Amino acid sequence: MDAPAALDELEAALRGATESGDQFILTVADQLWSLVDDRIVAFPFPTGARELGRLALVLFKHIRPDDDIKHRGAYSPGPRDHAESLRRALLGLLERTPGDDTYRVLKALAGEPSLKTWSDWFLSLADKRLADDAGKKDPEVANKLVRAYETHGLEAVNHLEEASLMTTAADIGIITIREDEFQAVLAAFPESSGVVVGKSERHYNIRRADAGNGKTYRVAVVRLVEQGNGEAQAGARDLLEDLQPKMILVVGIAGGVPSDDFTLGDVVVATRINDYTVHVARQDEDSAFDISGGPLGRAVQAGVVNLGARHEMREWSGDLSPRPAIDLAAVRTYGPDAWQKRVRASLDHHFGTGAARAPVFHPCAIGSSDALIKDADVLITWLETARRLCAVEMESAGVYRATRERCAMLSIRGISDIVGLNRDDIRKEFTTYACITAAAFARAYLTTSPV
Repeated sequence: MDAPAALDELEAALRGATESGDQFILTVADQLWSLVDDRIVAFPFPTGARELGRLALVLFKHIRPDDDIKHRGAYSPGPRDHAESLRRALLGLLERTPGDDTYRVLKALAGEPSLKTWSDWFLSLADKRLADDAGKKDPEVANKLVRAYETHGLEAVNHLEEASLMTTAADIGIITIREDEFQAVLAAFPESSGVVVGKSERHYNIRRADAGNGKTYRVAVVRLVEQGNGEAQAGARDLLEDLQPKMILVVGIAGGVPSDDFTLGDVVVATRINDYTVHVARQDEDSAFDISGGPLGRAVQAGVVNLGARHEMREWSGDLSPRPAIDLAAVRTYGPDAWQKRVRASLDHHFGTGAARAPVFHPCAIGSSDALIKDADVLITWLETARRLCAVEMESAGVYRATRERCAMLSIRGISDIVGLNRDDIRKEFTTYACITAAAFARAYLTTSPV
């Protein structure tokens, strides 16, 4: 019987055991260790990190280190001693197993609610496994790690930037562009594990995020050098090569379409990215756009449109301050008359009562180009072919190109202005507020365990 099948049998037997789970596993572990100790069978462990992790979880849940027997003087080992020996040997084998799977398994054990007391220990083993693997791939990295431990001692794990790692160092990558977006994301994920400099020479701020169900994500936050889809595509490509995340989020601000569903300070979440980067401009003619891009991955799309039913998202904006107010009588608009009426009607719908409300989120299509869209006529042209378009920005198309068929991606944008509304007439606080709402939404979104 192969290891996965054997573990399936063990877990099924545990569920059907007539005695307590602790007693059942103690009996099994005692018998296994006795056979090994008497050299009757070879070491009874699977060789893959995932299977080792499954068995470790069972043993740590039912042969808890906190309950280990403390002997004094000479003694004859009993069933509990055998079970403890089996557990220790298993963990030793797991932590010595090279590869990314071991790192992920140890992180998963650290996030297991029933093993909360040992979370930091498992995380330290995960960081050590990551560092050891990196050192084998690049001896110079190993030398830098040694110097980091000589300098910082046990705190070296918080200074891994000195080792210029890594391969698989992040579950989630977050791309930001502006300084205010960057700072809002860092504030939303305050638990820091230092800075990593990738082979691309980009600097990644490593943070820990709640992944729901007692688990955590390792998150890498990076700020792009400049705006535009070209830099966004390069940044996403570097992030994938440096850290191999399972998902990349683009978090920041965008200009919104006037709508009754959302407004300034709210968050739009992409279900598809319309790429308007390629266009033709002819003398005395309107620009013609070649639309590319497309829908996000099916799993991401399905998850996004179901967020309204997730209990994790019910209080996503609960810690945020009320949105800033607007003096409707003082605002100025631009664009065709019908468009200006639409802008004013939308603002009156959301701000006419004068009562502040909490921000909301809205799934929709996001348009992306290399131009800052302040021309209502251009947006009107785009809406003729994409009625569900709700916001425009300058980076998501590049990230979409880089991640296609490589990892999941999602664009999360706080609405900082409305196309057709004079920005000078709305308070600057809306830009800051939109950065904060986008970052807060990203934090809450990760608690739904999207990957």
